[in-house]
Amino acid sequence: MSRSLINDIFQTSIAKNSAFFLKILVGVFIARYYGPEGRGYLAAFLVIPELMVIVGSLSIHEGILYRLAKKTLSSKTFVLIMFFVVSVQIPILLLIMYFLSGFVSNVDGMFDLFLFLFLIPVYVLQEIVRFSLRGVGKTKQYNVSVVLEIVVYSFVAACLIYFHADLKFVIASLILGSLLSTIYCYMHVKSGVIKNNILNVSEIVNIYKYSLHVHIFRVLNALQAKLPILFISFYMSLSELGLFTVAATFGLVLQMCIQGPVSIVILPRLVEMGDFEAAEFTSKVTRLMFFVGLLFFLFMVVAGDFLLKVIFGESFSDAYMVMLVLLLGMIMKTPMATLNCYFKARGNPEVLGSVSLFVTPVLILSTIILIPLFGILGAAISIFISSIVFSVLMLRRYRLVSNKKLVDVILVKMSDIRMITNAVGNYFRCRKL
Repeated sequence: MSRSLINDIFQTSIAKNSAFFLKILVGVFIARYYGPEGRGYLAAFLVIPELMVIVGSLSIHEGILYRLAKKTLSSKTFVLIMFFVVSVQIPILLLIMYFLSGFVSNVDGMFDLFLFLFLIPVYVLQEIVRFSLRGVGKTKQYNVSVVLEIVVYSFVAACLIYFHADLKFVIASLILGSLLSTIYCYMHVKSGVIKNNILNVSEIVNIYKYSLHVHIFRVLNALQAKLPILFISFYMSLSELGLFTVAATFGLVLQMCIQGPVSIVILPRLVEMGDFEAAEFTSKVTRLMFFVGLLFFLFMVVAGDFLLKVIFGESFSDAYMVMLVLLLGMIMKTPMATLNCYFKARGNPEVLGSVSLFVTPVLILSTIILIPLFGILGAAISIFISSIVFSVLMLRRYRLVSNKKLVDVILVKMSDIRMITNAVGNYFRCRKL
């Protein structure tokens, strides 16, 4: 790994860590002031808009990132795509969301409806411009946008919670942070896109084709993530949903602070690599991610119960076993953070969708069976089972394409640990200088 790559990973990890832990802090305030029911209300309100953004965006941001990294997307073509998103995709999504709002019990009144609908354009546009920053190589600006969003949200939300405001105003502060971050991203993306007036219609078609290949995987993956929450919100109490979301927090620590920054940084690099180099690089990163995940799990086995009680309160102590099962599922799904980047970079994003087509029915069936039997623990077990199926299928497809042995992908080597140790040492020595 080059020094610049290590630096980008560390910078992105620091930004993601800072943002994520600020968000956890807000979540702690919500848990302390509003209890498990408050956490459940927030999750139930956001789950449908978040799912609709994923479904209705057509994952166009993925195609834009890919073409920007290839340096084939002109400024005029970029503007035309943005115009189509704003004038066609977002209005259609808003109409669908307006219809769905009548089936959501938490949407009560005009202000609730406004928040429910306004989430759509903000989230869709934020995805596009934030991914575009990655495509033009502006990792620093990407990191700033992540921190800006969460700082605004955390500050406003903390003030609202301190004065015991209604939770709907906390949701409004979340939208405000996303909106300001979107504006910042767009300002910096404009200067990074190739400036010419060439309108390439075939390029637009290729972007949507690539995006739709990724989209199948993304929608199915979102269903896998959101289905247990939807099931719990409709058939169990908000308090139990609150316990489940808190239990998932520590798995998200691993995903957002370790897996996320790595996948964000390596995708544009993998696009530029040859097949052999990309396979070597992907195998090394994947086995390191498995190793880090295992260390984190062992730590949480020892300290997890204590951390739940100290951070969120005694009322959340029942979330301990659920947390461990969810964390195991997150570790088992490590290949999603690395192998998906490999297949996207090789121009084969459809692999992800084909794998998810097998995984999603497994999750649906196990969720329907296990939640009535074991409650929120059953939801966690269903996620764990689907994660195992996902990893087995992804590793099999990767092994066939790359000719790598399974041991090269899942078992860390001493040379990997020495490399990371040296890279970390060099990074901090450079920072001191």
